[in-house]
Formats: sequence, C-alpha cells, structure tokens
Amino acid sequence: MRPQRKRQLERKQLLDEVEVGDEIVSTGGVFGVVKDVGETELHVEIADGVVVRMARAAVAGYVERDEPEEPAAEPPAEAVEPPEPS
Repeated sequence: MRPQRKRQLERKQLLDEVEVGDEIVSTGGVFGVVKDVGETELHVEIADGVVVRMARAAVAGYVERDEPEEPAAEPPAEAVEPPEPS
C-alpha cells in the first residue's frame, strides 16, 4: 500500500472513531473533550462550561491519557526484636 493511501485510511478511521468523552486536539491546537458527535461536526468542551462547534475534519488526533500512577509500595518494615535480657 502506498504511504499516502495508508495515511488517508488512518485519518478516515480516526475521524470515524471519535466518540463522546474522547479528549482530542484540533488542527488549530485547541484541546477539548467531545460532548456530542454529529455526522459532520462535533461539540467540544474546551473549558468548564464552554462548548464549541467544530468540524469533524478539524480533529488532528487524540490526547494521550496518562495512566494514574500507583503509589510506590513501601518495603515491609523489618521486625525489630527486643534485646535479650543480660
């Protein structure tokens, strides 16, 4: 498959898979969370309570979500034995 055709297919798949709740970045560099999906447009929340209408084709990609870090396991405390009476 030619590289250009492969990129076109990947782009189409990206645009077809956009769902409510996805965190995306637009071609203009605006980050937001998808609130509603239409055939040709999306409603994206870019700040608390600020929802904009965006062309579906303006989606550049998904924002990688950081996995929550698990707290570092502390090594078990060594048992301290009381000294023996002398």
